[in-house]
Amino acid sequence: MRRSATVLLSVAAVLVGVPVPAGAAVDCTSTVLPVLPGTSGGSGSAILDANTFLGWMNDPYQGVIWRNGSISSLNIVPKEVNASGLVAGSVGTGTPHAARAQLGGTPEVGSTRPSSLADVNSAGDAVGWQTNLYAPPSDYDGLWWKRGDAAPTLLPGPYRTSAGAIDDFGNMIGWGETSQGERRYMIWGPDGTITRQYGPFAAGETHVALDDVDEGVAVATRYPASGATDIVLIDVATGTMTPVSGSSGWAALNLSKGSVLAQDADITSTYRLWHDGVTYNLPDPAGMRSSRLFDMNVIGSTAIVLGFSYPQDTLSFQHPVVWRCG
Repeated sequence: MRRSATVLLSVAAVLVGVPVPAGAAVDCTSTVLPVLPGTSGGSGSAILDANTFLGWMNDPYQGVIWRNGSISSLNIVPKEVNASGLVAGSVGTGTPHAARAQLGGTPEVGSTRPSSLADVNSAGDAVGWQTNLYAPPSDYDGLWWKRGDAAPTLLPGPYRTSAGAIDDFGNMIGWGETSQGERRYMIWGPDGTITRQYGPFAAGETHVALDDVDEGVAVATRYPASGATDIVLIDVATGTMTPVSGSSGWAALNLSKGSVLAQDADITSTYRLWHDGVTYNLPDPAGMRSSRLFDMNVIGSTAIVLGFSYPQDTLSFQHPVVWRCG
């Protein structure tokens, strides 16, 4: 979901509302956010409301929050936050551990292994991953941490699994690999069972990679054996795929209320947004380059996007940035 929609939409409304490019692309506006003194910059990663954003700083690695442009520290490194202020992410210096915490509250740690949560829905259910990098063979487990449970449940799948998003209906998406490295993408239902699987893919077969899920609709990138990629919306219940018009050559990143954020499939720092019938570009802020985007949420009529950019003269200092479109 990455980010929870504050208004529930029907699956039909999301699919009917597939963004259609209308004329020339419009540039979003951008604002560079402040950083904590003594750090080497950082990034935004989660959107609470139109003027409250969460993210992290580097050196030392730590969580932060921006409220109306002012920055302060958090006791958890956030990956996502729901509308109630429940943060999903990690704690720990050096080795991260999956954790969640209400803003201002004490983090609840869900794993003693290297791990992190990646998303949280409006009910407080979270998903993520844990790994064991220090006792080969390396393996990953997809985590499903329901609100009220003392510890996460491991999601079913092949040898390795990882969960990246959960919507307000309880649908979860992620990936899995066999011990031979065969990749597939999975949708888990609200009961934790696998409801749909894409892959493993045979030579010459179009690959389908799931990227996000929101209100019963998953957004995915199709990688054909030859030719350009494109983006589709998938009805989780029926499996019906609806192409996003104008998405040839793009790869999906986020989905919120039918709006799709994508990056150029070949140029990773070039981004596009289809929102409310308009096609948007997300240019680097003035004097910046090589932006990376992490989260998008539609609030009212505006799509808000978070990430970071580098100064033109260096790649050693990340500046957190918020883009506003619409």
